[in-house]
Amino acid sequence: DRQVFFSRQGAAQNVQAGAVLIATGAMERPMPIPGWTLPGVMSVGAAQTLLKTSGSGADGAVFMGSGPLFYLTVWQYLQAGFCVKAVVDTVPARMRPEHYLTAIPALMQPMLLLKGLRWRAEIRRKTDYYAGATSVAISGEDSATGVTFQDAAGRKQNILTKHVFIHQGIVPNVNLTMATDLRHQWHPRQLCWVPQTDMFGESSVDGIFVAGDGMGIAGAAAAALSGRLAARRIVANV
Repeated sequence: DRQVFFSRQGAAQNVQAGAVLIATGAMERPMPIPGWTLPGVMSVGAAQTLLKTSGSGADGAVFMGSGPLFYLTVWQYLQAGFCVKAVVDTVPARMRPEHYLTAIPALMQPMLLLKGLRWRAEIRRKTDYYAGATSVAISGEDSATGVTFQDAAGRKQNILTKHVFIHQGIVPNVNLTMATDLRHQWHPRQLCWVPQTDMFGESSVDGIFVAGDGMGIAGAAAAALSGRLAARRIVANV
């Protein structure tokens, strides 16, 4: 019935709304590999937040994973003067034919593509870089002591480190939309659940809308446009 309950300044409150727009954004995809809960292991997003809010970081860390945020954070660490011991990319070494088709939209944004290529080139100059890694794991008993993986050539690698930052992309934060009992569907390309909405972001429950990366990962520009579309429909329905 579009009642929103929340806590503010220690007191529980609720608001009766004519429409609700949920914009919970994205969250990092969990990366449950052996050793991922050991002290010394953090998500790349948490490592980036630490760097941006306090200028803090860890020298000699190993970054393991893939994705744009992954490379951005490695580059930011290097720009901040931290030593990155190694970068281990888990993207398959060889792309399948269908992957080339899904990569075509990237060609429509050449400046962003070139920026990413520059980041990767600089990273490869300043640290050890491994592509196509498989069988990744974090070693240690009471805390992280290193990472092990198989490189693209099939050789087993073992890198000693006390700090490991892991990342496997981002997914919609659907905690609230699922708790609201909205209908969801599986996204076969992004490998995650997304709320089922129409083109204006209206969900399976009348009057409840979803906008931004919370309805599907499409980037900042698309998130802003989806918010405008949802707001226009909400106003039109008043």
